[in-house]
Amino acid sequence: MTQGILGATNLTLAGLKTVALGGADTVLAAAAPFTGGATAVVAAGVTVYGVTSIGGQATSGTGQLYTAFTGDAEGGEGLSQVGDILAGPLSGISTLLTTNDPALAQRNANAESLITAGSGLVGKAPVKETIQSGVDTALSLFGIGGNGCPP
Repeated sequence: MTQGILGATNLTLAGLKTVALGGADTVLAAAAPFTGGATAVVAAGVTVYGVTSIGGQATSGTGQLYTAFTGDAEGGEGLSQVGDILAGPLSGISTLLTTNDPALAQRNANAESLITAGSGLVGKAPVKETIQSGVDTALSLFGIGGNGCPP
């Protein structure tokens, strides 16, 4: 259940960030004539970073939902790892290309995406523990839970 909540949170944030990216690009493009085109160059960089990061966060969320609905933790974690690396593209992709170590790339990308409200923030231990605690408390009200209840 926790994976489902994390996945839905990642997909929701990805959607909100898509709207914000569109707004930022609109403002930067509108300012281009007044900046000699400089803001158009900035808009291009923001778009590439944003689309990669948002796509990664959506991929990570999809992996988490896959795990929640199928119980296939290995398959979902693999998809989430790819998404996490893309969600922090500057450090994630560069680490993967230079070290060929997906776990290190994921760790570095998660550190980057803490700043951008990406999957690194959503997957941070305190967030996961708070969600798990809330789910456990809610289920216990109905007499459901315990060691037999999967996360």
